[in-house]
Amino acid sequence: MSVCKVPELQAIGVDNYRNALFSRLLSNAQAKGWHDCYDMLTYHYRMHRDIADFPNNRFYGGKLIEALEAQQSPIPPDILPKESQFQELFGQSRVVFIPSRRDPKSKLNDDEAILAKELVKVVAEMHGPNFNINRSVGVITPYRAQIANILRDIPPDLQEVAVDTVERFQGSERDVIILSLAVKSTAQLANMQSMNRAGVDRKLNVALTRAKSYLIILGNEEVLEKNGPVQRPYPPHQAKRGYFHNPLAKAKMPDLF
Repeated sequence: MSVCKVPELQAIGVDNYRNALFSRLLSNAQAKGWHDCYDMLTYHYRMHRDIADFPNNRFYGGKLIEALEAQQSPIPPDILPKESQFQELFGQSRVVFIPSRRDPKSKLNDDEAILAKELVKVVAEMHGPNFNINRSVGVITPYRAQIANILRDIPPDLQEVAVDTVERFQGSERDVIILSLAVKSTAQLANMQSMNRAGVDRKLNVALTRAKSYLIILGNEEVLEKNGPVQRPYPPHQAKRGYFHNPLAKAKMPDLF
């Protein structure tokens, strides 16, 4: 059990054993109004403004400021060849949501695994000779089973692309992040969360703030909508603009891949 039920510990702010010492110290200072005891770095050098918009307002009170002009640049019109089926995806929004069909298997989603693998290939194509295995793209997913599912049959030259849990991505960044949620129920979403005393989901925060240029979210729309807007891991206004229909769900699937 991570929840602390010892009254003496609760009295000094220890209500969850998962919370780090400095997290508790910060919460204590904020609760007591000791504003001279902490500060916040406001300028950031990673995310494009469109990607930062949602986590900035959800987790940081709208205080984050883009430090570089490149973080506010429009999407290049020739990001992919005109004939590319993903031209629309990468050409209209830096935050993209692709709905997956619900998979009966636990902690696995075959739709998302296929899409993630194909998107990694597209990113490699998009970067061309500038593609860097350690910087260009990464895939975040909460389950080891889904990691193996994604890595299965991935091209040999892309085997070293990082496909891992959010904990392993802490402190790192990629030009493009693909987030595969692989959930079939709201109970799974609840188990994935790591809430601090302020009600902020630390894992969700990390997952949404690793991307520099594009954030692509794969998940079952029905499950995410049932979980409510507070925990839904994408900004509704951007998701509407960046909504990309799942090509695998079409009755007669075109030869997209």
